[in-house]
Amino acid sequence: MKKYFYWFVSVIGLFIPSICWAAGSELSEKQATLILAPFMILWVLWMLLIFLFWLGIMVFAIGGGILWIFMLIDVMKRDFVRSDDKTLWILVLVFAGVIGAIIYYYYGRQQGVVRYQPTQPFVNEKK
Repeated sequence: MKKYFYWFVSVIGLFIPSICWAAGSELSEKQATLILAPFMILWVLWMLLIFLFWLGIMVFAIGGGILWIFMLIDVMKRDFVRSDDKTLWILVLVFAGVIGAIIYYYYGRQQGVVRYQPTQPFVNEKK
């Protein structure tokens, strides 16, 4: 079992222990593997951290883009008290991007009123 463990750790470490052993180091392959094992584990954890960081950036970018599109559509559908408010919010959304969408979500939506557009007229079927 130990034989397979040393082989597995050597493969993860990109054969660094084997290179040390082959280069005529005083350490045997097993000793070099045991010395380098913590560094290999730290390397794997570092790569995991980098992966999670990029995953977070991608989730923020995709989610932020979707939020931005929905807020832009929402600005177009709303009527504001002043005519300049709609233009101002569109400029904020276009130039501030996701941050502008978040600001509009919390502050701008309260200022506007959604226009009611019925899709079908109400018909009373009872006579």
